[in-house]
Formats: sequence, structure tokens, C-alpha cells
Amino acid sequence: MNSLDILLTIPLIVGIYSGFKKGFVVELVSFLLLLVGLRQGVSLYYGLLPIALRTLPALAEVLPTCLTILLLMLGGGVVYVLIALVKRMVRYTFLGTFDNVLGALLGFCKSAFCMGILLCAWSYIGFKPLPPVYMANSKLLPLLQSMIPCMVQVLKAKLPC
Repeated sequence: MNSLDILLTIPLIVGIYSGFKKGFVVELVSFLLLLVGLRQGVSLYYGLLPIALRTLPALAEVLPTCLTILLLMLGGGVVYVLIALVKRMVRYTFLGTFDNVLGALLGFCKSAFCMGILLCAWSYIGFKPLPPVYMANSKLLPLLQSMIPCMVQVLKAKLPC
């Protein structure tokens, strides 16, 4: 385990802790909302951008950034309200420690998924990879890098697009 693996482990540990603290049901709802938000946010962005550019041509340079920030804040607010409702409903059920342990597992998966997306985007953008000194004996980096392309292949075969 080299220093890059230790650096990549930190967000995974944070995901495990937050998943344990929230519980499985809340973590599952937040993960599903993340996936739906990614899909709908991109389509909403590309739908609103031409309208906003037509109505505000003077702000054409900063409008995509402002629209992105606005959509993120709006989506974050909706997710916060929905998770608060789910958390209130789960509080009245009898799930206990089992809910927390499954939440930790799902928090780990969600963190790994998000890190895989970031690493995949990093490579698609064309940034140079890390120096070979850091990547030489890494055990975690190849797993995270190959996770998203494998998931895309599986989902492409299973889902009609």
C-alpha cells in the first residue's frame, strides 16, 4: 500500500462513517437521488442553456457557470428535503444497528462510485496521469479506474437506451 492508496482510502473511510451515521435507508435514497439528479441535471442544463443564452446574451460567458451553480443548489435543496422526510420516517421503524451497518456498506459503495466517476472524468478530459512513482504499486487505483467502464458496459446491456 503506497501513499496514493492511503490518499484514496480517506474518502472511502469518510463514506463508511457517513453511511453508518445515516443508515441504510437514508443512504440508499440519497444514492438513488444522486443518480437521478445526475441524469436529469444534465438534460435540464442542456435544455435551459439555449433559452438562457437567448434571453441574456450579454452574460454569455458566465451563464453556463451560473446555471450549473443554480442547478446544483436547487438539486441539493430538493435532496435535503427528501432525505429529511425519509430520515423522519425511518426513525419510527425498528431497524437498529443492522440499518447502520448496511448504511456503512452502501456509503462505501457510494464513495467508490463517486471517486470512480471523478477518475474516469479525469482521464476523459485528457489530463496527464499521476507520475509513475505514485501509481507503481497502487492496489486501489486500478480498481477505482476500471469500476465505471465496467458498470457502463453492464448497464448498456441491461437497460434499453
